[in-house]
Amino acid sequence: MNQSINQSSKQLDEIFYILDDNEEKMEFINYIKTLTSHYADISDAPDLGLSLEKVQGDMCKYFHCDMNSLRLVYNLIGPGTLWAYEENVRRENLGKGRNEEVIKNQNQIQQVSPQTITLLKGHAHPTAFNQAIVHASPPVSVTKEKRVLLRIESIF
Repeated sequence: MNQSINQSSKQLDEIFYILDDNEEKMEFINYIKTLTSHYADISDAPDLGLSLEKVQGDMCKYFHCDMNSLRLVYNLIGPGTLWAYEENVRRENLGKGRNEEVIKNQNQIQQVSPQTITLLKGHAHPTAFNQAIVHASPPVSVTKEKRVLLRIESIF
């Protein structure tokens, strides 16, 4: 499910109409409303993009930087996002489709813990200074792990 929203709670209710009405659904919706509200406060964005999806393949298997300002990533189920410290990255090799040329030491790749909310700073962020976070999706097609991912991002 991908949806553009403004900061209206009513719009979030409309997005989740497909779920059966029960207490767990309402708790989940309220939690996402809270996350969306906090993200809106941090980002100052007038409109937000919201994506909740079951990931079945390798979404972003190559290390890269996002071109947006800021993105909230929350792995509800499954392994977290892979990322690298700046000193372990060869930025000149980004976009060439070869992770081994981007990451200097594969053993030093970091991974966000499952069920951890992460803010990823992209190139468009005013404080990125050409050092947006270098990250990739975990290889779930190899491990056959299930992954459910929530993303919230600024739309300008």
